[in-house]
Amino acid sequence: MNARTKVSITAGTKSLEFNLPENARDVICAGSPTDQSVRDLVLDAITHPIAFPELGLAILDDDRVAIAIEDGVPRGPEIVQELVAWLLGRKLQPEQITVVLSGTGSIPLDAMRRALSDREGVRIVQHAPDDPEQLEYIAAAESADAIYIQRDLVEAAVVLPIYCIRHPEALSPSDLYAMSPGFADAKTKQRWNLAWLDDNRHHLHLQSKLSREAGWLMGVQFALAVVPSQDGGIAGLLGGDPEQVYRTAQSQLQEASYTEPATTKQDLVIASVEGAKDQQTWMNVARAMAKADRFLSPAGCLVVLCDVDRITDGIAQLASDEPDDELERTLLGGDLEDAFSAAVIRSVQAKRSVYLMAPLNPTEVEGLGLAPISGSADVERLSQRFRKVCLLRTSQF
Repeated sequence: MNARTKVSITAGTKSLEFNLPENARDVICAGSPTDQSVRDLVLDAITHPIAFPELGLAILDDDRVAIAIEDGVPRGPEIVQELVAWLLGRKLQPEQITVVLSGTGSIPLDAMRRALSDREGVRIVQHAPDDPEQLEYIAAAESADAIYIQRDLVEAAVVLPIYCIRHPEALSPSDLYAMSPGFADAKTKQRWNLAWLDDNRHHLHLQSKLSREAGWLMGVQFALAVVPSQDGGIAGLLGGDPEQVYRTAQSQLQEASYTEPATTKQDLVIASVEGAKDQQTWMNVARAMAKADRFLSPAGCLVVLCDVDRITDGIAQLASDEPDDELERTLLGGDLEDAFSAAVIRSVQAKRSVYLMAPLNPTEVEGLGLAPISGSADVERLSQRFRKVCLLRTSQF
């Protein structure tokens, strides 16, 4: 990377340009943006699916159809809007269609309502993992722990999950059915979270296996996977057999983006959360930090560039003086908004310095144990202090 060439980053409503040392690495975690419209992408995915007949052949006139849209899908409301339009064009009635949003709120309920404002009768439901009235039993783990899935998804004749493919090491990536943990009960989500925070690979494997079994038991036969782009948008949209879609989407993402360095660790990683405002969440900040942490030397520092503009109840707990392990357990045992994201952030900041550029009060940022930076000059000044510097673009994927 030429030091005289400015790097451009766009996160939400904020654009930033800065110079980096000429030997800095520029690592991209996503593919190239597509020039196809969302409508064309959706139509192509459902009329020319992978290892599956044209989707219309799998839906009967009286079927109840549930669309499950997970956390962090780029341009998610637009994809759902086009999918609903196609379903209604197949002679389904609006009352036969339910849209279920993941319980994280990264795709707000009001945004989905606006996208479907002209589709009166289509139900929109926000998944509540701690509400037993919304849940239905699916299976039991090897530990005899029960797993429940959002009731509308279990009872629908056809379930169409929409998820964003992420690198396998990413925080909370979906499996090929995208049912668990995103649409599971609170206790199942907590087991996933504890397994990740403890770095318990065996337990994570068991949870992933159970998640796949849950999707299989539900009879999910068709899935839609978004391959994210370098601007936080869409590089591609694939539909069809869940296993084949998952493999193909993973392959496309890996081919279009980076190869993680096996031995060379960085002294400074600048991780960007690029994309529209719906990508600017604390969950994506946590994903960016967890990914960047894998690139850093033990004494390395981390900069996160984002447009997160609100400190939620869970994130506010980072100001606590509790020991790191105790705070992480407290967060994971409660139900505060962004509690899991806060636990991940605490686990990273416990071992290294973390700088945050976001439209937040600098004093409040410092209170969270993060060092605030205000703009390009601060980024450039930090990059000059370190020998090995890496820019990690669209690091939430």
